[in-house]
Amino acid sequence: MSKRNITVKEYDRIYANQIYGEVLITKRDIEELREAIDTENTSQNDETSLDNFLKPIRGGVQVNHYVGVIQTRSGLTIEILPKIYSKDSSHSTEDLRNLFWKMLTSVREINGKVFRMSHLNIKQANLLEIFIAMFLSEVEVVIKKGMKSSYITVEDNVSYLKGKLLMKEHLQRNMVDASKFYSEFDAFLLDSPENIILRICLEFVLKVTQDKSNHKLASELFIYFESIEKVQNVSPLFSKIHLSRSHLHYKQALIWSELFIKGYSFTTFTGDALAFAILFPMEKIFESYISQLIKTALPEMETNFQEQQLWLFDNSNGSQNTYRLRPDIVVRSNDNQVVIGDTKWKVLTSKGPLQSDLYQMYAYFTRYQQRGEKIKKVVLIYPYSDDYKEQTFCSYQGEALMAKIEVRYVNLFDVNLVELIRQMFLNK
Repeated sequence: MSKRNITVKEYDRIYANQIYGEVLITKRDIEELREAIDTENTSQNDETSLDNFLKPIRGGVQVNHYVGVIQTRSGLTIEILPKIYSKDSSHSTEDLRNLFWKMLTSVREINGKVFRMSHLNIKQANLLEIFIAMFLSEVEVVIKKGMKSSYITVEDNVSYLKGKLLMKEHLQRNMVDASKFYSEFDAFLLDSPENIILRICLEFVLKVTQDKSNHKLASELFIYFESIEKVQNVSPLFSKIHLSRSHLHYKQALIWSELFIKGYSFTTFTGDALAFAILFPMEKIFESYISQLIKTALPEMETNFQEQQLWLFDNSNGSQNTYRLRPDIVVRSNDNQVVIGDTKWKVLTSKGPLQSDLYQMYAYFTRYQQRGEKIKKVVLIYPYSDDYKEQTFCSYQGEALMAKIEVRYVNLFDVNLVELIRQMFLNK
């Protein structure tokens, strides 16, 4: 397959008849992307609409706040990287890709899918090849820990009777040759749904990878699956997956297989109109990365993530409380001082935080304080922006502090980021 790979960032626009790198974007490329948008927008559920990820614009399409890889059926591969601002604007695409990968390795779960990503050292030139390498590493795990064999019911014309003789078929096939028996029997084979799926995905990878190391490894791994049955419609097999405790090592490889084979994403988009789409919601990656940094920066503190202990309102009539509060980060020190943090993947303009975000932080402060906790402050954590200065908002009732909300930035390229995070939560 000829290389037609382009790299863009969040909110970039892709136009027909323009050259990105050395790749000319054709009208067909844009038509396929728009066809995918139109196809997905027929869904009754707005959350599955592709315009959450791409939206049509005059003469092209614009990517939104999802990052990852999209490939059209004609072979255009679009690598989408996060748009990250910093005080030093000289960072290369490779720098950005490496930072994104570092952030991505902090992710453990998105939309019910659990992943392990930190074990892989990246040398590939783009995200697609990185994802392929991750899948291949998981297939290696499957082979090293043992491939699943199981009893499969098969029908065959064999030279001796075994299992159940299928009389009708036996008479039809063996009227002349009486030495054969058309039987139905259980055979202990590798043709389990799990292995068939991995075989199909390996074939897919061999077609799409342009990386020599990935192609070599995929070819070596495919040898183990070559004798396994090949089926035309693999999608129904995903519902037949059954992993016993001794075969849980298949789980990661099967997750990646579903993403590649069915065109699924880490989002709700199913991608039927595209070759595939592996897309990550950037706000989840940012939240996960900051949470990991906090664990590293504050080892002596008790840290809880996505805590759900309080509600916004207490109903006096005894009915269930309403509007559960769910702060991203709650840090408690040994003297029971509490700092609450919430991450926002937004580049602040000169207008500052949204009013709704400040209201949300005010609710966190007041409700935790009402419960009797020694709430010190609430911190809104944003990626770096030079359009709005860091701020502290306070409200008092007399001399009593009713709320303290800080707006703070993290420069994701800062080599001292862990120390910055530590001071953010320790300072008064």
